Amino acid sequence: MLFVIAGLSLVDEPLTSRKFIGALFGVFGVAVIVGLDALIIFSLQNLGQLVVMGAALFYGFAGVCAKRFLSSYPQVTNAFGILSGSTILIIPVVIFTESIPVKTLSTGVRASLIGVAIVSIALAYILYFNIMVLAGSANLILSLC
Repeated sequence: MLFVIAGLSLVDEPLTSRKFIGALFGVFGVAVIVGLDALIIFSLQNLGQLVVMGAALFYGFAGVCAKRFLSSYPQVTNAFGILSGSTILIIPVVIFTESIPVKTLSTGVRASLIGVAIVSIALAYILYFNIMVLAGSANLILSLC
């Protein structure tokens, strides 16, 4: 689906017949796995499957928006912005659902959290934006699958 979204939205990633046919095969494959009745009849049992399909669609939009609006900025700036923004958005949710943490964390746990945040997440976003600039949004999403 990303190829169709990118092909319709980005000039440098045109929609070709091969990409369109590939997207159709992908949609058909998902329909077979999920089951046609889940796509025709809406019930709460099918809600999880529909949410996953919607998430994949929005993931395609995210790649196109990142290519269009963020490719001119340095990759470190993009990674910092995404991580800062997501942290600011999640803090109220955490406080509402889990309350303010009262336990102090040990030095090892703090070091582990910082290591995961810097090495795993920040470096992954820097690579994400670097691949996006070099290879395009559609190839970026394929490399993540």
